[in-house]
Amino acid sequence: MPRSLLLATAFLLTFASLYAAETTELSVTRDTCLWELDPTFNFGTQRDLPSGTLGAMGENLRSRILFQVDLTLPNKAEIVGARYRVEVTMAPPSGTRVDSTFALHRVLTPWTEGEQRGDLPGGRRALDGESTWAAKAHPDAPWATEGSAIGTDFVSEPSATARVRGPGEVIFQFNDQGLADIRSILTDPASNHGWILLTQDEARSKTARRFAAREHRNTPPVLEIDHQGGSPPEAVPFVASIAQDAETGEWIISAPATPGQVYTLQCTSALESNDWINQVNEGEILAEFVIFRKLMNESRQFARIIENP
Repeated sequence: MPRSLLLATAFLLTFASLYAAETTELSVTRDTCLWELDPTFNFGTQRDLPSGTLGAMGENLRSRILFQVDLTLPNKAEIVGARYRVEVTMAPPSGTRVDSTFALHRVLTPWTEGEQRGDLPGGRRALDGESTWAAKAHPDAPWATEGSAIGTDFVSEPSATARVRGPGEVIFQFNDQGLADIRSILTDPASNHGWILLTQDEARSKTARRFAAREHRNTPPVLEIDHQGGSPPEAVPFVASIAQDAETGEWIISAPATPGQVYTLQCTSALESNDWINQVNEGEILAEFVIFRKLMNESRQFARIIENP
């Protein structure tokens, strides 16, 4: 939202912003699948991704989803909760599937989303550098063990868990460990390699589900973070002053400004009407201040400076 500063003629007003508890929604910025059935396949642009154990042809064939969210919150915000919302787009029939608990584990090593997509079950042969079941960067940079290793490629303690049954939305509520993970990533963005989503019972067949990927047309996943306090990133005090030019009779209205930012002066004669009118006066940026000059003929007039988006 654009910032604005309200001031009345012949008065100087300073505003302190108070931020109540709020929720920030963050989209997944990259995701892919590690697929044991085709260990050199990449799923980077698939619209939904499999995770769980297939058990096809009498074998326990596993798949795991990797995803990352670029974390951005107001400075010094206190995180009080978080949840990952994702849609289960496909599941075996209720009479044949096995419901299980899935979990998010923080990933500790870099990986690459890739660009491959194919018909169901999806994926295509990986290009060099793309992540697969066999390698975090195909073909020469293997995981600690194929499919990624607990305790080495991702942490052993889950950040969040949820019981997954049939199609529909699943909400992974972050636990204390998960909230600590988010705080740690915010402190050190270079450590952000996202999370891996896998069933906690990979030894059992028929736990596999397909989850919406970031490319899903209708219900892409989202990470919601509840936080309170703090201030917007790079926020600066926005204090204005007003004075009158004795020779011209113009009011000189000034406020701190960012070079390159465009500002508009708005005026109204009644705050309760919320009827702000843009003024044609152009602001002059001088020594990190924006300065407007205006004749005010009304007995009472209010002015504010807004940042143009």
